[in-house]
Amino acid sequence: MDSMNTAWATDISHRFVKRRELLWVSVDNLVDIIDNKSEKLWKRVYELENLKSIILSISANVLSKATNN
Repeated sequence: MDSMNTAWATDISHRFVKRRELLWVSVDNLVDIIDNKSEKLWKRVYELENLKSIILSISANVLSKATNN
């Protein structure tokens, strides 16, 4: 992600005019953002149906795989 953020910040072609800095957040923080500050997310992300359920499902799947290895 750092390389993408750097590429966006140094872009002179204006291709990434509407860029946002990408950050990793915990599942708990993401669920809080979904519930209380969804405007911080990219529009296509916060418009997804059942976004909270999708995030929680992905998290459960990742945790399950991590505990089985």
